[in-house]
Amino acid sequence: EKDVLKTNISLKTIIEAVNVNNSPIEQTQNVFSYSENKFRFEYYTSQMYQNEKVLFQYRLIGVDTAFSSFTNQKEVSYIELPAGKYTFEIKACLDDVCSLENASYSFKILPPFWKTWWFRLLSGLTIIMLFYLFYRLRTETLRKRQAELERMVEIRTFEVVQEKKEVERQKHLVDEKNKEITDSITYAKRIQEAILPSRYSLSENLQNGFILFKPKDIVSGDFYWLEKQQEQLFFAAADCTGHGVPGAMVSVVCANSLSKALLEENLTTPGKLLDRTRELVVQRFEKSGEDVKDGMDISLCSLNFSKKSELSKSFATLQWAGANNPLWIIRNNELIEYKANKQPIGKVDNPKPFTTHTIDLQKGDTIYIFTDGFADQFGGEKGKKLMYKPFKELLLSIQDKTMDEQKELLEEHFENWKGNLEQVDDVCVIGVRI
Repeated sequence: EKDVLKTNISLKTIIEAVNVNNSPIEQTQNVFSYSENKFRFEYYTSQMYQNEKVLFQYRLIGVDTAFSSFTNQKEVSYIELPAGKYTFEIKACLDDVCSLENASYSFKILPPFWKTWWFRLLSGLTIIMLFYLFYRLRTETLRKRQAELERMVEIRTFEVVQEKKEVERQKHLVDEKNKEITDSITYAKRIQEAILPSRYSLSENLQNGFILFKPKDIVSGDFYWLEKQQEQLFFAAADCTGHGVPGAMVSVVCANSLSKALLEENLTTPGKLLDRTRELVVQRFEKSGEDVKDGMDISLCSLNFSKKSELSKSFATLQWAGANNPLWIIRNNELIEYKANKQPIGKVDNPKPFTTHTIDLQKGDTIYIFTDGFADQFGGEKGKKLMYKPFKELLLSIQDKTMDEQKELLEEHFENWKGNLEQVDDVCVIGVRI
């Protein structure tokens, strides 16, 4: 007992040096700019004997949730730390006995000026001032024009009548153009609906599922896709660049490329399907001679009920690949998330093959794929984004409902959250229960 007490007293950890951006600093300095974000801490213990048996544990509060595993290294580095408050703690241990007090160094990294509250306030005031000046200028211009028109009415009634007729003619032309544009957009909607799976196909192949599809405008940059190839059912939720007419045009290119890769080239592995779809989309846009970087994020599933495993009690096999958009599976009221490759379907630097995940499904599992429109919607009491964590909690809370009821509850929650705010993006959510 005396030996243990002696070790506790003599074993003391000391932070020898702190280096910021490869330059040593005084430990009295503890406030740094946002560019000073690379830290190296050097430390040692006062225990002079059996030094090779002394081990260290460290953590950086603000980054690490727990102390590191034991190490005999006497320095540790952290790079690209974001703005915030941090405390570095280090303790030493010898023969399962650790120092009574941890050595620590607290510091703060300031945010860049464009993320400070005063810069945002100044920017907001500047924008308000510009709008105010524009309003005043516009009001003054209208006032002068009105005075000029009144003078012309008094002097030349005939000319005013002619101008009125010309204005009416121009208005008629504008109305005709607006009607043509609206008719064109409506026709584009019919074209987009033609590439989407029919209601019969959905009811036939997704008997225990739903598709929540809410375009922001008449036409959508999001689309859902469904094809059946022998024993495999393919379905996807995709988000193309932009929304409205531009997004819809990109969605047609992307959907056709996906169908071609499956139906004409007989690629049935989701990862290879996305690889080939990316090639076709890039080839299509490169024909314009412009550096077009439009594309899509997508979550693509291949469901096969014929592949059942008695050993693993698998009810079906799911293959999945994703471009930026994940896959969620809820099993026994627990949500399992599969991460997507962090690259879109489109022209990127250093593209990598998409990863195919194979998952054995059990009866009662519920699959969810989606675009970012649901989670990115602003609303609520504070007008903030819904975000993905509340989206997960919402899905977990409705697992006792049928899929049709889930769709109604999701749509109701979305509308209640949005309130009187504008819908910010297209929304597409697909749910399938096994």
